[in-house]
Formats: sequence, C-alpha cells, structure tokens
Amino acid sequence: MARRIVGVLLVLFVISLFVQAAFCDSYFHYKTYNREVNVYSDGSYEVFETIEILGMNDGTAYVELGSNFVVKSVKISSDSGKTWKTIGESNYIEGNVLKHTVLKDKNYMIQVRGEGVGVLSSFSSSVPSGVDQVFVKVNFRFDDVFMSAVSPVPMRKVENSVEWRFMDKYAKTMSVSFGTVNNDAKVDAACDALVLAGSLNKVKLFCDVSADELMNHLEISVPQGLEFSSFDDEGFEVVSSSPLVIDVNTPANSFRISNMEFVMSQDAFASMPVFKNAGIMDYNVALYSSESYKIDNVESTFTRINKYEADFLSRISGYVPSAYNLDSLYTGKSGGSLSFDKEKLKEKEHLATNINSVNFDVFPTKRGFAIVKANYQVVNTETGKYLEIDLPDNSVFWGAIVNSEPEKAYGEDSVVQVPLPVSSKRGNNYQAIRVTLLYVVTSDVFSDDIYSQYTLVLPMHKAPITNMNVKIGLSESFIYWKSDVVPEMDAQVVTYTPRRVYYDKMINFDAIGSAQKAMAVQVEQMSMDAPVQRVQLSMHGTPVTVQIPEMKKYLQVTGGGESIIMPEEAVRITIYGFEEKGMYVIYTLIGIVLLLVIIRKRKKIKKLIW
Repeated sequence: MARRIVGVLLVLFVISLFVQAAFCDSYFHYKTYNREVNVYSDGSYEVFETIEILGMNDGTAYVELGSNFVVKSVKISSDSGKTWKTIGESNYIEGNVLKHTVLKDKNYMIQVRGEGVGVLSSFSSSVPSGVDQVFVKVNFRFDDVFMSAVSPVPMRKVENSVEWRFMDKYAKTMSVSFGTVNNDAKVDAACDALVLAGSLNKVKLFCDVSADELMNHLEISVPQGLEFSSFDDEGFEVVSSSPLVIDVNTPANSFRISNMEFVMSQDAFASMPVFKNAGIMDYNVALYSSESYKIDNVESTFTRINKYEADFLSRISGYVPSAYNLDSLYTGKSGGSLSFDKEKLKEKEHLATNINSVNFDVFPTKRGFAIVKANYQVVNTETGKYLEIDLPDNSVFWGAIVNSEPEKAYGEDSVVQVPLPVSSKRGNNYQAIRVTLLYVVTSDVFSDDIYSQYTLVLPMHKAPITNMNVKIGLSESFIYWKSDVVPEMDAQVVTYTPRRVYYDKMINFDAIGSAQKAMAVQVEQMSMDAPVQRVQLSMHGTPVTVQIPEMKKYLQVTGGGESIIMPEEAVRITIYGFEEKGMYVIYTLIGIVLLLVIIRKRKKIKKLIW
C-alpha cells in the first residue's frame, strides 16, 4: 500500500514538472514593473512603463508590456540605462508582447510608451504575475476630479492621483472609478422655511436640492435682512459665509440640507435665500409668532394657503419652540419675502434663569472615583442670582469657572451656589453665560468584577434644563450590555480616538481658587474628545496627582426638547456590562462543563453517531 502511494506521488511530481516546463517562460524573470498613467478629461490616456528583467537562460523571452493600451514605442537597455536601442514594431505588435533575445544573468531595462482611450467614469490597469516589485501610479490631468472607488487599497491617494505598490508576485488589476464635479450646474430646490417672529427672530430652512451634474459645493445667496447662523447637518461644512458656500462632502446631484438657520437682522422682514444657478425653486413658508408678541399686517409676495394645504408642517413641527404659535402659511417661487408688524404684548422686567444646555464629561479613574466636568450655558437677566446645584452623595466639589474666569462658589454640604453675572443682550436675545464646574464622585467603572453595574447620579438644579449631553468614559476591557436612564433619554456607546492635546501645565486643585486664568481656560477646554492626562486634587488637605486612564469609548446619553429636566429632578444613569477577562473565565467554565458532560455521556453519544 505504501509503495503505491509513493508511486502516485512521484508520478504527480513528474507531471507538475512537465506542466511547469510547458507553461512557464524560464528564460527571464521580472524584477520591477513601474507604470505611470496620465488620464485626460476626454477619457484618453498615456502610459509610460519601465520594466526591468533578469535573463535566467540564453534564449528568446516573451515580455508582457501591459494591456488596455496601444504600444507606440519601445526602447531597451542592457547596460543599466546608459544606452538605449529602439525596438521595431514587428517585435511587439501582437498582444503587446515583446519578443527579445536574452542572455543568462544579464539585466535588461525596457521603456514603453503607449496610448489608449477608455470610458469617462473608470480606468483599470493590469500587471502580470511573478514580478518582484510593482509600482503603478494614475494621474488625472484635469481639474474638479473625484475618485469614488479605488481597488485594491492604494498606497497613497491624493486629490488628483492614486498610487499602488506590491511585492507579493501575484497578478494584479488596479481600478479606479472617477468623475468630475460642476459647481456651476443648474440647481433645482424645494424648500420649507420656518419664520420665527418674536424674541428669536430666526429663519430655519430645510431644502431638497437636485442638480444637472455632480456637485460638492453649493453656493447660496443670502439676501439683505438675513445673516447666516448655523445648520445641524454634520456631514456638511461651511466653506465661506460671505458668500455662503457649503461643502456637501461626497459629490452628488441630490442632497438634503436640514435646519439651516439665519438671523433676521431686520426685525419684521424676511426675504428667502436663493441658490446659485437656480432653475426651479419652490418655497413653503410657515410664519410663527411668540406668545408674548402680536403679529399684524402681514404682507408677502408668496401665495397664502390654509393649514389643510400645508402638508409640509409635519416636516418642520419638531423645530418649533413651544412658546411659538402658527400665524400664517404661504407657498411660492424663489425671491419671495414676508413683512409684518410686530408688537410686544407685555414687557417682562426679568426672565427666569434658565439652563439652555449642560454637557457632562465623566472621567473614571482606577482609584475608585471619577472626575466630572459639567459645562453649563445659562441665561440670567437679574443681578444677585446664583446657579444653584445639589451635588449627588459621595461627591467632593472642586471649583467653578464663569466665562473663563475662576469664581468662588458658596453653599453648605452638597449644595453649591455659583454667582452669575447678567447676560448681555444682542438685539432681542440674551447671550448665554458659560459656567464650568468640576467635582469628584465615587465610581467603580474600572472594577475587575466579572459583572458590573455602575450607577451615576447627576446633580439636581433649581433651574430647568433644555438640553443635556452626558459622556461617561469606559475602559477598553469593559463589555457594554445595556443602560437604564431616568428620565428616559437616548443612550449609545461611541468608539473614538481622542485628540492629542498638550496642556501647558498639569491641572491642579489650587489653581482654580487662586484666579489663574490660564489654568481656568485649560479646564474649560478639557473634554472626552480632548482629555487631560493628569489632575492634581486635594484629598483631605493633601495634594494628590491622579492619572486619568486613556479611554477609547464612552457611553453617550442625550436628551433634547423644551425643559426636559425639571427643577429638583435628578438624572440617574445605570450601566450594565461585563469585564472582558471575566467573560473569558465564564467561557472556559462553560467549555469544561460541556467537556465533562461529553465524557460522561460518551457511550450514548457514540451510539447516536454510529
């Protein structure tokens, strides 16, 4: 039996030698294959190649010069490029294969120039197998080009070129899909406009845009009376505000812009923005007025419609503040405007102190506590007012910063009172005051228990909170399962790479109370995305330096709406999860139990199998 197996193997080996001798060219070996391609706007392209081969035996070599192009000229050098000999067409005309006599152990360099015509949306290039080193570069010799798909993954990709390099000796086909953008293309748009007449005086725009050609920049003409403020689409970027130019990121011929916000600089007049090179531009306009204002004598170049014709209301209703009521509805083409008389019904001497937003960044440490930074945006219209916070149990207050200036806080036990300046007024709007608090709270996020249940209680406040955002750092070995948030808010785990931020000095406790503004600015800048590495805290009167572990994921809890957190209401976040090492122990125990069961029942299992 063994002799038969050995005999079969010998036969297969001999057959493989014959196949190799029949199909493999043993007269030369590819050392390098350098190809550079210039692609032009009409789809034509030029190819420049330098191929280096080594003669393996004396004889005739058949060298592949490349495909997908017509060879125009070939030169060869046998002395490392010192002298070159032009090769006639008869030696390479069939299938772009060069026929040339080579000598054993001699190097040859081959230069090839070719031309081709491809399609206007993609380009591909192939190289043979068995090459020690391959380098391919494709240059796009025209402006406004973008590459949408590149395969395989390139070594380098910049605005107008892409490069590959390989050393694995396999045959390769490189391809790239591309296109051009025309930011002057004709644009059609259908826009819903929300006009808020009252203390806000804002216009919010929601547009579905389509263009004849691909675009990556959109220019919008902002009429007199409006001033661009912001928009909430994270995929877009404002390149210029005058004129207003928006980068839409990936080139497209259709996209949606959500909640683009403008401030009405003229108190009772709003003219709608117009897109550059606009063709058809339809507008639906909803005028809302604040409860404390009376709107009269509305005039518009748009056509007035009733509520039953305004199906667009459902698309914008979520962006209307609760203190605003619908006044009137309109529809029409671009260039329209609204004007009205606005009268304040009653003058309030003071507005209630309100927390517009608060952002919590929670940095757990391996010492059993977490450092919490709370950043508030507060509106206050009265002198002698305080931001009053009731810290959770097992908390130690560190310090307060108001508008980048250290501030002395007051209070007893867990209650902290931070003096507030009066908000400055811009037009009819009050500017928010920045208040930053730092405190320490008990935390066991970095515990080594197999199963972890960590509860974070946030402070209670005397003023209502409109928007809240909480980021709780998690260790890399922590396996998140679920979380409970009371009151109910959205929660998700975010994986990220923190930015490397170099702070001038280590943040320390004493600096907050000693009015060092530079240190206070660093505390304001500290966040989960730009964390500090070391903090010096005062523990029982003794300065202690605490190392904050590097974290690459956090639990983000967000909530929005009008006064989502009421006064004296505490937010409680409970996180459930497992420690990674603990999970390995559980999996090992389960495996051992299964193995013992199999051993004990092996006879029955064997019987079932057979």
